Amino acid sequence: MFGVVFGLIEGQRYEWGSVRWGITIPEIIAAGLLVLAIFLVVQWRRQDREPLLPFAVFKDRNYTLMTLVLLAMGFAIVGVFLPLTLYYQSVLGLSAFDAGLAIAPQPLAMMLLSGVAAPLAARYAKYILIAGLTLFALGMAYIAWTAQVTSNRWSFVPGLVIAGAGMAGIWTPVYSLATRDLQPRLAGVASGVVSTLQELGAVLGSAAIGALLQNQLATDLHNRAVTFATQLPAQAQAPFVDGFSRAAKAGLEVGRGQSGTSLTLPAGIPPQVAQQIQQVAHAVFTQAFVDAMRPTMALAIVVILVAAVGALWARNRPSGAQGRAERDTQREQASVA
Repeated sequence: MFGVVFGLIEGQRYEWGSVRWGITIPEIIAAGLLVLAIFLVVQWRRQDREPLLPFAVFKDRNYTLMTLVLLAMGFAIVGVFLPLTLYYQSVLGLSAFDAGLAIAPQPLAMMLLSGVAAPLAARYAKYILIAGLTLFALGMAYIAWTAQVTSNRWSFVPGLVIAGAGMAGIWTPVYSLATRDLQPRLAGVASGVVSTLQELGAVLGSAAIGALLQNQLATDLHNRAVTFATQLPAQAQAPFVDGFSRAAKAGLEVGRGQSGTSLTLPAGIPPQVAQQIQQVAHAVFTQAFVDAMRPTMALAIVVILVAAVGALWARNRPSGAQGRAERDTQREQASVA
């Protein structure tokens, strides 16, 4: 995982080429995938002994589907809130504290509506889960569609509330469906795999979303700089474009770091020209970030919608063996009473 994540995060910085000693980013990613494949092969050969990862746990259809849903959720949560947090601070100019408050409607809606969704999930877990995933995707799509340079923090409240309502219908059903039909002897490894895959989704999300956002931003910064440079004096246009063409290679920064307000200017520039350059630079960054933010969030939204489609194959009712066991328990309880 280190090889895959390092390659995705640092690819733009090294221009997807050599890192050191002739080792390239694609080679690092390929090596990480190879080691993961070797791990799975070793575990497959140890299934008749005591494997670290018993493949029997994946024979349960619900469990396998729910682990994929949790993987998608880990990916998507990072995928939507990483660019949104950067947007609040770097484009709207909010502090970290104010950005947190701006996102607060989402967890508040989730907290208030979880009490409604949990009882329904006991009987309609599959359908509550599908509805929750769909609402979460719709809420995030609303935010991506609404985001503009001129937006304010209140513009996204409807989308955050819709997304929070969706998340209220995700967590209880997904864990209920995942563990309901599993054999007790697999409970420990099942819990470990679920937790690992959810964290893995978050790691992959931070790497993939960060790489996509950074690559997209690098392209959009150059394109916007070329467009806006025409507003500057002729002698300032080429350095201006060149500066923004290299701006995203150092990695994403939050707040004023890449907003153009901290642009380094050569000495001797008249104050009026310097102010004009700073204003144009800020416009370049904010417009480019909004342009880059939408496709980045779209990737996370697509992942969630794919998870919602996959959840259609989950069993809403217990398997035959589990159902018989529940009926036997109910008869025993009735006879004791």
